[in-house]
Amino acid sequence: MKRTFSTLALFVLGSVGLMAQPVSVGLKGGVPFGDAFTYSGGKLTLPASTQHWILGPMIEFHLPLGLSIEGDALYRRYQISDSGGEWQFPILIKYKFIPGPARPYVGAGLNFNHVTGFSKLLSAQLPHPGTTGFTLEGGIEFQILRLRLAPELRFTHWGNPNIDFNPLNIALKSSQNQASVLVGVSF
Repeated sequence: MKRTFSTLALFVLGSVGLMAQPVSVGLKGGVPFGDAFTYSGGKLTLPASTQHWILGPMIEFHLPLGLSIEGDALYRRYQISDSGGEWQFPILIKYKFIPGPARPYVGAGLNFNHVTGFSKLLSAQLPHPGTTGFTLEGGIEFQILRLRLAPELRFTHWGNPNIDFNPLNIALKSSQNQASVLVGVSF
């Protein structure tokens, strides 16, 4: 009992310490590199496109020793003879190398996504409407007064393709590798 109470007290004090750290909230947006889909076989062209933007809210908890934890909710729209979109929810641990107004950083973590909004016909072709991936990032954070501006390169490898559509022997799959340039603006 005494050990359980000590563990609980340590957890509560650690949580209070974490919450006492500065928190940044803002928006993150950017553009993806490469195609969102891969084709193989057949002669028919199925229209498939991606809106060339990614956008959503972000929150970052600043920890001691140059560490932070970032969480995002990023949206990307798709058009595959039907329209829908993808939500990505990355949770990343970041390390900022040096203090000052310009701080290079690297980050890594898990990314969860969910494809939504397609009609029932195409939804039947979603073998994994939600999947998990591993994300790496690198960038530089510029701080001007309370404003934080953070351009970055981000790469995600998804565990499974979300979309696996095969009309008339044309295999259309969502790419498992995704790279993008993003900019975070937070306070």
